[in-house]
Amino acid sequence: MIFVDFDGMLASPPDWYINSKTGQVLGKDDSTTNNFRIISKGEWNLGNEASNKTEYLQANSSILTVDNETIQNQMQTIHSETINTEQQVFIVIDAENSMVTAVRGKNTLKNKATITSETYNDKDYQVTNTIDGKTYPILGQVHTHDDVTDEGMENGFGTSPEDGDVAKNLNIPIYAIDSWNHGKKSQAVINRVTPNGKRNVNIGKTIGADRNGTKTVNVGQETLNYKVYGKIDN
Repeated sequence: MIFVDFDGMLASPPDWYINSKTGQVLGKDDSTTNNFRIISKGEWNLGNEASNKTEYLQANSSILTVDNETIQNQMQTIHSETINTEQQVFIVIDAENSMVTAVRGKNTLKNKATITSETYNDKDYQVTNTIDGKTYPILGQVHTHDDVTDEGMENGFGTSPEDGDVAKNLNIPIYAIDSWNHGKKSQAVINRVTPNGKRNVNIGKTIGADRNGTKTVNVGQETLNYKVYGKIDN
């Protein structure tokens, strides 16, 4: 997996370190390189006590890459599978493979997707993948908006007020796909709300059933940037 510069959004020097278990941003080294790295809390502590801090930290950590292909495929899949209930994927850190990727979430209901999470502190949350039962640090969530059929209700473009509340409470960007407004094989519009309440409509599209769509958005890199820098762009 190559660390690719999607949309010009690379990490800024020096290297930044993230707790491989909890997703907590631990700090940075003194290097001139520009990577995001995952490391155990124990190795981080030892590295900060070492005389060769940067060398030790880099030798005992892994560069974190973004699996954009899987994330794009998963976002298109949940859009295509949205019929009567919302679908969701979590953007997570897969420490075993040193990558940011997407895993499916559960608890989808009509016009609602629920995130069940655990926290190690006020800013770092973990979710469990329903496929393999593994627990991952969560960086963001993507869900679909299905067709509203309740009397007196109608669909709206973009993220909902409830999406904004979840973003704030979990301190992660939340993305909503306007699945109700697009065919299941077509590209669907993606919207975003960040924990500070900033909403952006039509930031990009899903990749399409043929996987050749344009104007996609690198959600994995965005959520990683937000985790480290507190903003989408570094």
